[in-house]
Amino acid sequence: MSMHTRRRTYLGAVTGVVLLVGGGFAVQATADSGAKASPAVQPAVQPAAKPAAPAATGSPKVVEAGTSGTGTGAGNAPRVIDPGHGVKK
Repeated sequence: MSMHTRRRTYLGAVTGVVLLVGGGFAVQATADSGAKASPAVQPAVQPAAKPAAPAATGSPKVVEAGTSGTGTGAGNAPRVIDPGHGVKK
């Protein structure tokens, strides 16, 4: 084969591949743009929800300065991680 014939063969093969791939994209785009199911119709305005009644809680606690309000002290406090020294209580 001459150089010119090889070039035509390669160009023909590349052109065929490009046309096949482009045709595949065109077919997929056409299939995706077809008729789609319409979304369900939303009902007219719905009435607003009624607010919840406030819970009866009795009288609030009075906490003196320097004491914990829960009475558990620091038992529920998160632990402090000191870099290089580990977890402290």
